[in-house]
Amino acid sequence: MLWVRTPGCGLCSVVRALGENATAVVRALGENATAVVLALGVNAMAVASTLGENATAVVRALGENATAVVSTLGENATAVVRALGENATTVVSALGENATAVVSALESAINEGSRVWEKDCFDQDMAERYKTGTPSPWQLCPRWLCHFQEQFTCVEPDGFEDAGWG
Repeated sequence: MLWVRTPGCGLCSVVRALGENATAVVRALGENATAVVLALGVNAMAVASTLGENATAVVRALGENATAVVSTLGENATAVVRALGENATTVVSALGENATAVVSALESAINEGSRVWEKDCFDQDMAERYKTGTPSPWQLCPRWLCHFQEQFTCVEPDGFEDAGWG
């Protein structure tokens, strides 16, 4: 997958990139959960609306954090819950101790609106690895989130689906 900067496009294609890698992505968040959510900025709703279904599993998985999450999401709660899709349980479980930080960061991101990020992390070598589709960028770059600090759009070259990234 090739990520290229596209002003105003946002992170809408990040969701498609997650796919079966959802668990690995959440684990990779770790202490960087806040930065990731802030990076979404005003695109949080677009990301949520592009996913799937499974509200019950999400609520059960959230446990003690359910109230805080729902309160923070407000009107967007339903869309976000649906957005998690089949990976809802594993994603929420993987968050673990970072759940509160993610919720707080999401609230801040929504309040702040669009954020301007410095171009300090995107590198062409990584882009080429995305394009070839192997090895997995999640394995190559534990600090993958830095590549999402700008506005990116996903370009799927020929063979993308065959490479197992679709």
